[in-house]
Formats: sequence, structure tokens, C-alpha cells
Amino acid sequence: MTRQFEQIDLVSQQVDKGEEKARIEPDANTEEIQIDASNPERKVKIGADLQGELRTEVVQVLTRYKSLFAWSVADMPGIDRSVICHRLSVLEGSRPVRQKKRFLASDRRDFVKKEVKDLLE
Repeated sequence: MTRQFEQIDLVSQQVDKGEEKARIEPDANTEEIQIDASNPERKVKIGADLQGELRTEVVQVLTRYKSLFAWSVADMPGIDRSVICHRLSVLEGSRPVRQKKRFLASDRRDFVKKEVKDLLE
């Protein structure tokens, strides 16, 4: 393990009911660029307002580091728990509550089954 991961900080934040956080929206003026010639469906969006040398540099960096992008769930093998760990904020000793079964329309049910199957592969 490298030295940069030797110190792990715990980040915790409570959100009050009714509190809303401002959301930052992406610029609507974007363009898709293909960064992998062998996989034409792998595209990323960049600002359409980028001009000249800056645009060229951004495209070169994205193309050079295309292997860092996770294009599917299979590309995300997992993260060492010593680096980051997600915990639910529940009281210790509390028991799970069984909720009633929720029924979905047939088209939604088929979509959910397909998504779950893809996630489990």
C-alpha cells in the first residue's frame, strides 16, 4: 500500500429534513467525442465551447487515459475497504423491517429483471 492511503478520514454528514442542496447542472452545450477507435460506442461529452489547443489537449488526455473509464459494471472490480467503505447510519442492534411486496407493471418488471441480471453478472 502506498503512503498516500495510510491515513483514512471518516466523512459524515447529517441532512436535516426539508433541507435542499443546490445542484450543479452540466452545461447544455456539449458534444460527444469518440475516444476509442476500436469501440465506437464509447463516447464522452465535452464542452462544445472549447476551442483550438485546449480542445485538442482535452481530447488527447481523454484518449490517453481511456482505460481509466468504467464503461460497464464489469469494469469496476471493487475497491479495497482500507481505502473507502460505505456504512449505513442505523442504530446498533436494530432489526430489519420486512416491507410489503411491491407490484410493478409487466413492462417495468421485465426491465427491472434485466437490470438486476446485468448487475449480478
